[in-house]
Amino acid sequence: MLVNDTDRPVDIEYVREYGCDHICWSELIARLAGEKSFVSQLVEIFVTDNAQRIEDMDFAIADSQMETLVRIAHSMKGAAYSVSAIRLSELAEKMEDVAGSAQVVGVEELMEALRQEFGVLKEIMTMEGWMEILESIGS
Repeated sequence: MLVNDTDRPVDIEYVREYGCDHICWSELIARLAGEKSFVSQLVEIFVTDNAQRIEDMDFAIADSQMETLVRIAHSMKGAAYSVSAIRLSELAEKMEDVAGSAQVVGVEELMEALRQEFGVLKEIMTMEGWMEILESIGS
């Protein structure tokens, strides 16, 4: 089980209390014109694609391929925005900016923050009933 930045387990109670800090349900459902059935399809693609992006970012960092890192971070930023994962989108944008300036200072810390935030999102988005929980608490 993954933990958030306060070392609290990501479980149903965590989703009830902090889920909207990671994904804005009202924004997501508005973006999809109320089509809840489309959310699960979009989220499945989001989880799969971004798991690969995390891996690809690790390789790009290891090989000091900053241009590749910029491209991947840009793709992650857009994907996160599309599912209203604002925190992940902001972290990906920071990575895009840092890598775009060819800096290596801070890249590892940003990568760890990206990895952790994506991990929490993945836990939330694969938890049974997560949509109903977020819908019931609003944002």
